[in-house]
Amino acid sequence: SYSGRFAARLTGADGDDTLLGFLDHGEMVGIATVLADKAAPTGVVAMANGAQTLHISKAQFVDVLTRYPDAAIKVAALMSARLMELFRFVEMTSNRSLSERVAFAVSRLAVRHGERRSDGSRYMRITQSDIAKAAGASRQRVHIELKRLQARGQIVLGYGTIVVKARHISETG
Repeated sequence: SYSGRFAARLTGADGDDTLLGFLDHGEMVGIATVLADKAAPTGVVAMANGAQTLHISKAQFVDVLTRYPDAAIKVAALMSARLMELFRFVEMTSNRSLSERVAFAVSRLAVRHGERRSDGSRYMRITQSDIAKAAGASRQRVHIELKRLQARGQIVLGYGTIVVKARHISETG
């Protein structure tokens, strides 16, 4: 659990980071690492000063799961959802064109972190550098792709913001 703004990142073999997303207030992280006793190639990075996390030992966590079966089921459901997200992420980022990767990254981040508006669109405070990290490409190339998406009416770019039009959001993103 935490307070403040954090980004979840996947570190590749080449040392480059891929933005997986941002954490919602109170979201649990590191569950798989703790339960499996294995290091993961992911990290959580504070996006601002004063960000805080709450650390719970493995023994305390297992004790909660043992004593409260409903909590264990919720953790299993959370892990299942994250696994499905991972499968979709791998499928959409492996052997895909830059255009497809950028569109997927924008949609995925909009679903998970965008503020839903009355017209069904999603508003995000996000930089083009963040989108580039999520798509695994340079900011300059992603900028070109974002301009193409805007020209096609799929998104509206602002300074540090993106609005994704409702008909271009995949809820399974």
